[in-house]
This record gives sequence, structure tokens and C-alpha cells, in this order.
Amino acid sequence: MKGQTEFTPPETDINVEMPKPLNWKILVRPLKAQTISDGGIEMTDKTQKDQEFITIVGQIVAMGDQAYKSQKLEDRNNPKVGDWVLWATYGGQRIEMADGRVYYIMSDDHVTCVVDDPELYRKKLV
Repeated sequence: MKGQTEFTPPETDINVEMPKPLNWKILVRPLKAQTISDGGIEMTDKTQKDQEFITIVGQIVAMGDQAYKSQKLEDRNNPKVGDWVLWATYGGQRIEMADGRVYYIMSDDHVTCVVDDPELYRKKLV
């Protein structure tokens, strides 16, 4: 899914509330789970949930006002809203909204790298 790297707003309805990260925290929307397997079989809801749970790649949708402002992280190459990123395996807190939207909120230093094509980093369930 090469074209997926462009930033798309997480919600189209302006009235939908989204968590607002504070200080040095960032809010990431994880890569959506596949609904159809590579072999063309529709995945069960449980498999999709499991796949979403183990993901470590997502798109930054919001940042606290202090994100990447500390001296140890100050750099022009830091990620920004809209970037696809990988984060530490156990980094961040998973947030599932009542309407099914999922986010991760984490410290800015839990992001390990920016990626161009998030599909290359999708974890497969065995």
C-alpha cells in the first residue's frame, strides 16, 4: 500500500473527540489490521484484533507541546504529525475508544524510527 504514507486526518467528523497528548507525549494511530489475508481469505474479528494488538507501527496524529523539545531529542529530523513511525515493542499505552477507534499514547523517546512504507513492517500472525 505505497500511497498510504501520506497523512490522512484520523477522523473526518470535526465533532469526534480524540485524546489530547500533554507535555512530551505523542498520540499514534496504529496501522489498521488486514481484513483479507494474503491468500484471499477473510480474517476473523479475533484475528484482526490480535493483529492490531501486536502492531508497532502507526501514524502520529497529535503531539504534546513539549514533544521533541528536550535537549537530548532536539533535532531537525524528529518525526512530526502525519509521519509513520515504529515504536518500542512495549512502549506506549493502548487506548480503545467506545466507538472502536484505537490509539497509542507514548513518550516521544519511545519512537524508534520514521518509516516510508508502513506495510513493510506489518507483523504477521503465525
